[in-house]
Amino acid sequence: MKSRDEYVQQIRAALQRRAFQEAFQVAQEALEIYGGDEELETLSQTAQDRMEAEPFLQSFMASGISLFQSGLYADALRQFEKVVAIDPAYPDVQDWIQKTREQLGPAPSRRPTPPPSDPVRQLIQKGQALFDQGRYHEAIQTWMDVFMYDLTNAEVQDLIQQAQQKIAEARSQSQARVEEARAALQAGQPDRARQLLLQVLGADPHHEEARHLLESLETAAPAPETTAEAAYGEHLVAQALQAHREGRWEEAVRLWQQVLQQDPENLGAQTKYSEALRQLRIEGQFHKLLEDARAFWLQKKPDSAVHALQKAYRLRPDSPEVRQLVEEWHLDPSVLEPATPPPGVVAKAVVRPSAPSLRWTLWVGLLGGLIVLAVGAFVFLRSSGSGRPVPPDVRVRPGTRPTASKAVPPSKPAPPPSAEPSSAGTPSPGPAPPVSTVEPSPTPVELTPAMVRRRDQLFQEARQLYAKGDWEPAYAKLQEALQIDPNHPEVRRLSAEVAAKIQEQNQAIAERMAVVEGYYRSFDFDGAVFVLNKLREEFPQRRDLLEFLKRTYYNAAVYYLRQYRCALAKERLDVIPLLDPKETRFQEPYPLIRKCLKENGLASPEDRERVQQLPYPLPLKD
Repeated sequence: MKSRDEYVQQIRAALQRRAFQEAFQVAQEALEIYGGDEELETLSQTAQDRMEAEPFLQSFMASGISLFQSGLYADALRQFEKVVAIDPAYPDVQDWIQKTREQLGPAPSRRPTPPPSDPVRQLIQKGQALFDQGRYHEAIQTWMDVFMYDLTNAEVQDLIQQAQQKIAEARSQSQARVEEARAALQAGQPDRARQLLLQVLGADPHHEEARHLLESLETAAPAPETTAEAAYGEHLVAQALQAHREGRWEEAVRLWQQVLQQDPENLGAQTKYSEALRQLRIEGQFHKLLEDARAFWLQKKPDSAVHALQKAYRLRPDSPEVRQLVEEWHLDPSVLEPATPPPGVVAKAVVRPSAPSLRWTLWVGLLGGLIVLAVGAFVFLRSSGSGRPVPPDVRVRPGTRPTASKAVPPSKPAPPPSAEPSSAGTPSPGPAPPVSTVEPSPTPVELTPAMVRRRDQLFQEARQLYAKGDWEPAYAKLQEALQIDPNHPEVRRLSAEVAAKIQEQNQAIAERMAVVEGYYRSFDFDGAVFVLNKLREEFPQRRDLLEFLKRTYYNAAVYYLRQYRCALAKERLDVIPLLDPKETRFQEPYPLIRKCLKENGLASPEDRERVQQLPYPLPLKD
């Protein structure tokens, strides 16, 4: 058995040769024997970090060399400098930098220039400034950019953890203030409630519950202008508030910006500015969708026109412009709230002739009369045959099944919406916003005490999941609660909020997956890996991203194997078991890669044919 020092020497030698996979495997073997040894653990972590960074370094180098050969020397120099920022001792990188600078020639000015700034240090300092101001989300986004230069920066990882802890603490404080604001409202203290809610929104402008309560407070009992001016400032604030109330969002954004220039710490102005900016973006999207709908209709494309109109209606349900187009195009108003059929089917079903024929009207009237007679006879026979009234616990409302007095309705909750890409090789845009499948009941629903307890339990669990960011499980809980009590206002409100959050997440993922799609089209799988890794960090609860990442590493390995760049192929494929130790797929290229490494290529025509027969490229989803 090897001694500890022999293991250390072997690991260091492998690191020196840049055989990072070998170093990592030897370190793991040593730790099984000498578990808890700090030096071995450090070497193991170093080997793993270098192994994960190597594909990106090679990608930067290959890109830099390609740009150099194309004559784009300034762009090539930037790629080589990325390599130096991560690994200054990377082979040949200094030679390439020197060659590139020779091609660029001397600088126009011969005055001494200060040394180039360190982008990593600049980003860390910028994020620290945001952190000190309490803008923790922005600080995290800034620090995440450091990983473009240094994938294993331990300082940034610690800073991000600190910011995440601060966010969790702030979220807890915000929830306590919201509860205190609710209590103040119940005690008839609206000014105190408004002050607390503004504090919450100042710390977190996207806090949905606080925003909803503040909107309800302003709608129920709007503060007089003197109170608004006392809260927000002078005459400029009054103008901004007026534009805000009247929905003149572009002017409101401009005025709130001026207010914040004079008073950057004004929490109320920050909240109003964020809301006005969001409404301005929605307004732009709304008018663009209306223009698209009109254009599609003029092009004789009713399916596309109706689909654009539906999207516009979701943004502005109270818009008279949408209703006007529905009437102008002789559409059924129900088309604005489509069910599961695709827009093409709905459009074909609802576009109707402007003047129905007399024969059609007579047939419809006759059929309706027969249906009414049949229903009346059925109700009469049932009531006279039973001889006793239907107990309250088993009364049936339209569209539901009888419910026993102590049983929860057996229908399953609607599944949470998903934004997984389609089965093609590249991702598709996110789905439409999730819509509750549980409609409000036209009559009051009689609930047993057991049903009330179950509803409240589901609602509480959903709120806890929502607070932790687990939106899809929260949505499922809320749908189950609505199956019990479809008219509960708080459950319906929170369900709509969660659905909006899920749609926002879906849209963000769809936009980034469109970038992955572009990388796939150009067979730049290393670029796709980089984007997918960032997505996994941002949305760790999305398990489908891990599958996409494994498939992309496999595609990168086969891509390099087809070029007989065997070491690069092996490094890509070796990452998959690190991502998922239980993964048993994607093993097929290994024998060819080992042979390629041994022979420094594949001389046999049979082996080359086997490479071409490997499944490639794998789609992101089967």
